[in-house]
Amino acid sequence: MKAGTYQVQVVDFDLGYSETGTEQAAIRFSVLEGQECEGETIVGYLFFSERAVERAIQTLRKMGWTGMDIGCISTDDLQNTMEIVVDTEQYNGKDVLKVKWIQLPGERGALQKNSMNDNQRLDFSERMRGIAMSMPAPGAAQGAANNAQAPRKATPPRGQPSQVSNGRAPSVKREDWVSPPKRAAAAPQRGPATLNDDDCPF
Repeated sequence: MKAGTYQVQVVDFDLGYSETGTEQAAIRFSVLEGQECEGETIVGYLFFSERAVERAIQTLRKMGWTGMDIGCISTDDLQNTMEIVVDTEQYNGKDVLKVKWIQLPGERGALQKNSMNDNQRLDFSERMRGIAMSMPAPGAAQGAANNAQAPRKATPPRGQPSQVSNGRAPSVKREDWVSPPKRAAAAPQRGPATLNDDDCPF
């Protein structure tokens, strides 16, 4: 077998301990027909440390396990076709093949070794919120600028009736259409008028 991605079936399952004493499940996979390395097998491991236990149980569920007692799992409980990602790793100075990921066919594998869990993701999001708010997206900043530059409706001069937007003519008061009384003609002046300080235009 060589590094690559394979469709596999579980052919053996056992529980035990890692070299550090952590509980683990050893699972032997067999490559399905029609693929390179058809029929070859490789062993992958699930670890039940405090950090890895949820991922391990989730993987067992994907394989088809529906029970509650891990100690009673057999290959009959793990009949779903799975996909494994095999890669090389240095071990005691030698390159050895290792099952890096166990997933459903077509499922996207993890992008990094130490992914955040839900609580870590929530805490991180809250800590980053203030920084994100201080750096708005370019589109949001442009929208705010457009709103600031939008022309305002002209306000009519004081004393003039405003335009009515509903299509109706503005109401007119009676005193607006009654003709004002005619003023008497000013008497002609014989000489230049004398202006006092109150009549000065400047």
